[in-house]
Amino acid sequence: MLLRTWLYFMIFGMTLSASAQKNNLGTPFIINHLKDEYKAATQNWYIDQSPSGIMYFANNEGLLSYDGTRWMCVPLPNRTIVRSIAIDSSGNIYVGGQDEMGVFRPDVKGDMVFHSLKNLIPEPYRSFEDVWDIILDGPTVIFRTNYHLYQLSSGTCKVLSAQTTFSSLFKVGDKIFVQDEGGLFLLENGALSALKGTELLSPLTVKGIVPTETGDMLIVTLKQGIFLLKEDRLTRWETKTHAFIGSGRMHAAALLPDGKIAIGTSQNGLIILDSFGNPLYQIDKRNGLQNNNVLSLFPDKAGNLWLGLNNGIDFIETSSPFSSIYPDANLRDAGYSVSIHGDNIFFGTNNGLYQASWQPYTDPFQSGRYHRVENTSGQVWGTVSVDDNLLMAHHEGAFSILNNQARRISPPASGGAWTFLRLNRFPGYLIGGTYNGVSLYQNRNGNWEFVKKLDGLDESCRIMAQDNDGNIWVSHPYRGIYRLSFPNRPDSMTVRFYQSGDGLPSDNFNQVSRVRGQVMFGTAKGVYDYNPLTERFTPNQAFANVLGSEWIKLLKEDKEGNIWFVVNHEVGIIHVEQKGVETRLRRQDFPELRDRLVKGHEFLYPYDRQNVFFAAESGFLHYNPEAPVFPDTNLKVLLRSCYLMQEKDSLFFGGTFSVNGLPVDTQPDSQKPVFNYRENAFRFTFSSPMFLESGGIEYRFYLEGLEKEWGIWTTKTEKEYTNLSPGVYHFHLQARNTHGIISEILTYTLTISPPWYASPTAQGLYFLAVAMLLVGLLLIPRIRFKRETQKLQGIMKQQEAEQEAQISRLNNERLEEDVRHKNQELASATMHLVQKNDILFKIRGELEEISSISKDISARKKINELLGLIHYDRQIDQDWEQFAFHFDQVHRDFLKRLGEEFPQLSPTDHRLCAYLRMNLSSKEIAPLMNISVRGVETGRYRLRKKMELDHDINLNEFMMKF
Repeated sequence: MLLRTWLYFMIFGMTLSASAQKNNLGTPFIINHLKDEYKAATQNWYIDQSPSGIMYFANNEGLLSYDGTRWMCVPLPNRTIVRSIAIDSSGNIYVGGQDEMGVFRPDVKGDMVFHSLKNLIPEPYRSFEDVWDIILDGPTVIFRTNYHLYQLSSGTCKVLSAQTTFSSLFKVGDKIFVQDEGGLFLLENGALSALKGTELLSPLTVKGIVPTETGDMLIVTLKQGIFLLKEDRLTRWETKTHAFIGSGRMHAAALLPDGKIAIGTSQNGLIILDSFGNPLYQIDKRNGLQNNNVLSLFPDKAGNLWLGLNNGIDFIETSSPFSSIYPDANLRDAGYSVSIHGDNIFFGTNNGLYQASWQPYTDPFQSGRYHRVENTSGQVWGTVSVDDNLLMAHHEGAFSILNNQARRISPPASGGAWTFLRLNRFPGYLIGGTYNGVSLYQNRNGNWEFVKKLDGLDESCRIMAQDNDGNIWVSHPYRGIYRLSFPNRPDSMTVRFYQSGDGLPSDNFNQVSRVRGQVMFGTAKGVYDYNPLTERFTPNQAFANVLGSEWIKLLKEDKEGNIWFVVNHEVGIIHVEQKGVETRLRRQDFPELRDRLVKGHEFLYPYDRQNVFFAAESGFLHYNPEAPVFPDTNLKVLLRSCYLMQEKDSLFFGGTFSVNGLPVDTQPDSQKPVFNYRENAFRFTFSSPMFLESGGIEYRFYLEGLEKEWGIWTTKTEKEYTNLSPGVYHFHLQARNTHGIISEILTYTLTISPPWYASPTAQGLYFLAVAMLLVGLLLIPRIRFKRETQKLQGIMKQQEAEQEAQISRLNNERLEEDVRHKNQELASATMHLVQKNDILFKIRGELEEISSISKDISARKKINELLGLIHYDRQIDQDWEQFAFHFDQVHRDFLKRLGEEFPQLSPTDHRLCAYLRMNLSSKEIAPLMNISVRGVETGRYRLRKKMELDHDINLNEFMMKF
């Protein structure tokens, strides 16, 4: 397999010196990812990395992904094996399987969903077996099966058929190579053209093409080794490992960032060569791989190497400056000491002392690099190079190492030895710390010999340091600190004991070191100094500013004056920088070493600028501070999933933002979810794909809308929030690596809608209601006042109306009374007229009777004169006119209206109507009209007829209402 960004890697590779390339001391760190961890099938056929940094693997059970924290496997719809993958710059993941090819794109929830592309293939070519390779060439995606190349672009598919079999497909730079019968072919503009000089490759199987610094190509074959294609001429690339790698069946090859070449084999694991073909590492099951069958390999963005194995996945930290050393091979016991003495390096372990030639480069195929020194079997605590001798502190005592043998220099009964320290005041002497005190040794004729055990101290003396006055300081992990003084002779010693009463924070966990020209004391609460004037211990402020008040387990100064430390579980270095007269201390931690050192026996050996050794719980660790590193400084933090926490958690975001099905880096408005007020508990999971230091990545976050500031940095990769109130929330997230680089802020927005009674519409209605209430509280009194005023005014008007009505009634009553009075007067006048007329009628009758019987002419004359005086009829007429005038005044022009309404009525009829209006009976009317009662009835009949009144209408009532 070929690394797509090979030009980038070549730039780095060209900057490296040959010596740096050949420094292969130790084996790169290896992290095994077992099947039980990633929960998928055993075999992994292809590997690629997305723009966001997530690793993807073509697995037998589907598309397998790893973000540095969590694994996830998505099967193909037909549940077949995924053989190949390719990821474009937008993050689309093209996948080839068995009889299936397609692309994974995010759906509206951010889940990667498979979309088949088989429908684009012409019908005759839609049935195929495995898709073994996928190449991206701009907008074109090329899928390789054994018999066809499918070139998909812009919704169309062009198919190229093989002469025999397409056995491989590669892209080198901007060129695409295909192997078919006849050798290698160049794929250009959708057509194949033979590549000159490659005819010899026709019967072979090409498994990789690697570019060289000169622009040539190394062609890696399955069984016949590696060939160099230069100027259209193919030759075998002769290397020291030709026979070895040829027998191992090479399955994949890739160019690493530093110019090295990685080759995966099916039988011999992984082989890494330098650019000249010299073997640097042969990594197999013996030194860390899960198995030797490498199906695929891929250098990630940070230059580390991923291996897809026949059973599992391995991550090799090829860009790390750290490596592992196992001098006891498969035993891998704990390490305790390292010394470089002469031309050899010595490793002290709990099963003996191991020796090897000290050289930066060793052929990994050379057997027997390390061998155990004779007579050193058992626990080795330390080795010290003194003059031309190498001394070993062993569980069985003190030994001198010479010619690959250990010679005892302490009495057998003296017990185990811890360490050695030369006495500066007494040349030729040194003391050894033992299980039960200190022993004195003297150099006699170039050999160190035991003198005696010194009196005054019988405690274990494992950690010692010498001050400028020649005093030896000894720390006991559970007692305190001892000062050993030698006033006059090396064999005469005085002891001063210090505990917490002398200023130490505790009697336990103290250690002594010589740093910066003086003895310093690591304690459970930071670094302390000793004041000889007060004979007390006080905190060292300069170290406190850098290391704090933590448990100092080890301080060690290197040749450049930098100070290495072990504090609690952390291992690091304090860079001492001299700025004029000012000394600055800068701390650098190494998370790769966290919890790897032997607890209670921490040891490190800074030999020079390129070699620092650490004794580990399993073997030893080597660190090259000047090794080229290719850190992925573009630190990213990824939100991997969002769950709605219910009785059964529900995923609502799958980790990929998208617009129109294409991945994007920021959350679009279309993916900002809205929940109802009962859906108010969420869980966010996140990661940062920095696999080299995944354990050292820290995160911080806060939920805007609930919290006001960032939380503390933590290694937790998920966060839950519950019982959130309705509102808009923004989840802010950042990551930080061990180098102090902080990622950009990632923000995810969600909204919890309020219930209907708390919705904006309801709140608007509430506001309107309150406003109306306030307005009502202001207007109602006014309205009420106005209403009361109107009511009072109405009452007053009513009272006025009643008063007017009362007045009117009284006036009417008075008028009616007047009418009645006038009616009475009219009735009285009428009755008076009636009576008068009646009397006159009677008088007239009598006079006429007298005149008729009288014989006296003079009397008759007188009588006739009296009758003439009466003028009865004329008086009646004058009386009636006066009567009618007064009658109309009383009865609202009754006679006038009657004449207008009924013009056919006679004056006699008018009189009758007037008398009827006065409610007089026929008997009362008769004398007034000087007719009989019968004549009145006849007049009534005639009057009804003239007025055309129905028979059922009462004439009296009609006249009363008219």
